[in-house]
Amino acid sequence: MRIDFQPYPYPYPSYMARLVLALQETQVEGDTAFLRKLTPDLAARDLVDEGLVREALAQMGGPRAFGQPEDLQRQEVIEP
Repeated sequence: MRIDFQPYPYPYPSYMARLVLALQETQVEGDTAFLRKLTPDLAARDLVDEGLVREALAQMGGPRAFGQPEDLQRQEVIEP
């Protein structure tokens, strides 16, 4: 599985949610019970603080200045 990371100056919550899903599907050593209990979207909301980045983007011309959609929404694409 390959999770594509693009160097955009924005911490996409959708990426964090998909990363949590990938971690839940990954075989690792040790106790991973906490991973199975996580809700990906909730974990993303808890871990990703968009406030400061949104302010900085606004000062730099908005998301379009970086080739990103104005609403900062995207669909994560995972390739096997």
